[in-house]
Amino acid sequence: MIEIIDISMFSLKLKATIQKSGRLGFTRDTANAIGCNKEISVKFARDSEDGDALYMIVSEKGATNSLSVSKAGEYYYVQAKLLFDSLGIDYKTQTVMFDLVRMSNLDINLGGQVYKLNKRIICKKEKNN
Repeated sequence: MIEIIDISMFSLKLKATIQKSGRLGFTRDTANAIGCNKEISVKFARDSEDGDALYMIVSEKGATNSLSVSKAGEYYYVQAKLLFDSLGIDYKTQTVMFDLVRMSNLDINLGGQVYKLNKRIICKKEKNN
């Protein structure tokens, strides 16, 4: 059977950025796409064969090993400072962004909607005094 591919899921660029506070903040499009609300949590996973591969799993609120999604105004975020610190991610001197790639083939194994977090780093410019 031939079926039309729904390209709407490929037209949005899903992104998240680590703020200086250690919060992982979601863009509005990303928050809408992953269904952000106060009733979900996110978990993080690493690939044992690829230490740099980081995954985010969207699951129900209060799931084991998960962090709650919080909201400030129209902005959704996850307080993941300790996680990023433990992974050695330098979000204080660099802008660390992630492009989210949907990995639906991993949903059943990891227990939620799975997104691979592809890291992009932009060095922050020093301010001249």
